[in-house]
Amino acid sequence: MEQKCAITGLNYPETEGIKWKQLRPSVQAFLRTVKDDWQDEYFVSYTALNNLLRAYIAELTIQDTKANAELTEHVKNQFEQDSTLVLPVHPDLEHASLSFGQRVADKIADFGGSWTFIIIFLACLIVWMCINVYWLSNKGFDPYPFILLNLILSCVAALQAPVIMMSQNRQEDKDRQRAIK
Repeated sequence: MEQKCAITGLNYPETEGIKWKQLRPSVQAFLRTVKDDWQDEYFVSYTALNNLLRAYIAELTIQDTKANAELTEHVKNQFEQDSTLVLPVHPDLEHASLSFGQRVADKIADFGGSWTFIIIFLACLIVWMCINVYWLSNKGFDPYPFILLNLILSCVAALQAPVIMMSQNRQEDKDRQRAIK
């Protein structure tokens, strides 16, 4: 059975098109720019729909190209004027105005998330175990199964996690301020 295309007025088999009500809302909104009195039973051929969408995409590409050209020209002018393109972070978030606790949190987070920390920490664990098992013949201050070592590791993790979270929250504040500007 053939249907009449609401865009071109030509007849097409039902398999070569779609009903208006079956189209996505974004496509319906686009088609309203071509014709504003759509009804649910209207038929749109895929050929007509594709042609309109190609034209729409071409128009968007042209607009985007113009916008990019304007932005490129603006950046070029800024360089020629030797002016700053990037705005500084909000002064409240600058390093000079940080509290002692914030500076410590940043330094601990930087060190705690580095390979240097991991290597030093593993070396300390191995030395601790070797001293207690081999050198002190498993009769040292923390014999196997290293209960004291487990307590120390738990304390390090319990203290390190909130400090890292504080540092991440500050970094998030910096990122939010950059996004606002």
